[in-house]
Amino acid sequence: MKKRGLIIAGLSMAMTAAMGITVLAGVRGDGMAGSWKSDANGWWWQNSDGTWPANAWVWLDGNGDGSAECYYFNENGYILTNTTSPDGYVLDGDGAWTVNGEKQTQAVSYDVGWNHDGIGWKYYSGSRFVTSDWKRIKGEKYYFDENGYMVTGFQEIDGLYYYFDSTGALKDKTFYMDGIYYVVDPSDGSITDEIDEYDWADYRQDYETSERTSNKNTADEEERGTESAPEDPAVSDAGETESDITESEAQEKILALKSSYPEGMKWDNSNRYASGNRIGYGCAGFAYLVQDSVFGKNGSVTRYSDFDPDNIRIGDHIRIYNGSGGEHSVIVLDVLSDGVELVEGNYNSSIHWGRTMSFDKLEENFIYLESRY
Repeated sequence: MKKRGLIIAGLSMAMTAAMGITVLAGVRGDGMAGSWKSDANGWWWQNSDGTWPANAWVWLDGNGDGSAECYYFNENGYILTNTTSPDGYVLDGDGAWTVNGEKQTQAVSYDVGWNHDGIGWKYYSGSRFVTSDWKRIKGEKYYFDENGYMVTGFQEIDGLYYYFDSTGALKDKTFYMDGIYYVVDPSDGSITDEIDEYDWADYRQDYETSERTSNKNTADEEERGTESAPEDPAVSDAGETESDITESEAQEKILALKSSYPEGMKWDNSNRYASGNRIGYGCAGFAYLVQDSVFGKNGSVTRYSDFDPDNIRIGDHIRIYNGSGGEHSVIVLDVLSDGVELVEGNYNSSIHWGRTMSFDKLEENFIYLESRY
């Protein structure tokens, strides 16, 4: 299997270093955003509109702590340091106006919460802007860089890689973008692998095989005395076996689940269901749940790897490729003259009833079929 590997780079930092310019963002006392910049000639302040002060005094809160200092900029726009300004005021080593060795300050007020300074979004906590740190806001997780700006896109933070959408929210689940699946560790939201879309099916198969092995070991331990996981109340008693059930009865039992799992009910990869030694997530979990509800937890399972429309019966679990190169589980709700009607979980992150698929389309995307008859 070919994997792309983690190749995300911190391009913005590399570009800044290449230009030989240091940048520290802040705000002027009059509220205009801007940032400190430096080169071999010294420090200057660039306003958010691209201009810079020259031959002028300006109050600046360069670190976002709500307190501005006053600086004098010469004719070339650089601050003066360790000297006296042309109009006779003392400037310290940082370039700030001082009186008797004390920096003179002026309070700058910010709204608690989100602030946009003309450059980007920052978050004021009530005492200072969040910088070089994570912040959970209304259920979403954000990161703010060393200048206090909310980051977006791919980022490397403390040696790990992450992706933040256009709103700044961390992507904490595996996602697909531009032909690549990015595998995300749900515990911390870091990207652990990048898989080409053409290799995704193989990757998922390897993952599920590993999960089944792991779950079997867990089940064996439980049989030796650990407490078993609670069962879904909608599922048939674990002692039942109903392999002689008719398709009409199977359909009746599936439809009876609709009141507990209605159309549009949220169901994604965070939903899981244990069936015997197997644990299914998302669509697979819902397929296991439906089959256990219809046939009982001890019903036998027969897997067919070859596609044959004559083998398909109501209540069967069919594993198919989805339109993005991944895999998807569906349950047969009805067998039609030229295809099947389905019920499925994790269809656009929810429960969906009544989608139809032709036998030709089903064969084109077929992986395997599991029957409990």
